[in-house]
Amino acid sequence: MNDDGVLGKLYVAFDFVYRLIYLNLLWFSFTLIGAFIFGIGPSTIALYHVIRKWLRKELGNDQHIFKDYLQAYKDNFIKGNIIGLIVIFVYFMFLVNYRYATLRTELVFQFIRVSTVILAIITTIMATYLAPLYVHYKLTIKEYFQKSFVLAIAHPLPTLLNVVWLIIVGYLFNVLFPFSLLLGVSCLAYGLMGITYSSFVRNDRLVEEKLGRSLTNVEVEEKRLS
Repeated sequence: MNDDGVLGKLYVAFDFVYRLIYLNLLWFSFTLIGAFIFGIGPSTIALYHVIRKWLRKELGNDQHIFKDYLQAYKDNFIKGNIIGLIVIFVYFMFLVNYRYATLRTELVFQFIRVSTVILAIITTIMATYLAPLYVHYKLTIKEYFQKSFVLAIAHPLPTLLNVVWLIIVGYLFNVLFPFSLLLGVSCLAYGLMGITYSSFVRNDRLVEEKLGRSLTNVEVEEKRLS
């Protein structure tokens, strides 16, 4: 192996980590701009939008990344907040139910506590498809939640990979804390987007082959997600 090859691979590795750190910084910054509760939704959408462009090899330099992120944040501020606030509300209700159930000793509340944990896990698995679906397909807000649930059940392999990635990143985030704050969110999003995007592309191609022609984005949505 020559030096150029080694240096080239090192450059690619450092550039990869640098972009993850940069995107992580953008995510935190734009989340704080929205006072967290009104920033986390559109900022997460913007993060997945940029990562999708990265996977498609359409990402430019830092200046282009910032412009793409800012534009996606502004364009999806309303819908991103609606989706984000719905998700926050659902998890808040899970937390309230769980905390209340732990204060009671009756059997029914033990059942409620276990059921809440199970529902929270199912919701988390479903949520791994939510942002990737949003940046890849144009659907209604209701359909994003419906299709996320359907895909989590209908595609067991990507779902399993998403769960494994969640566990790995969660473990590393805990072990490497506070250093994991540098790229924890962007690293999680990159893996989830990569897994789900590959699944979307593969299924879109199957639809195209079945029809014998290339599809427009709208046609793919109608055929692939129906």
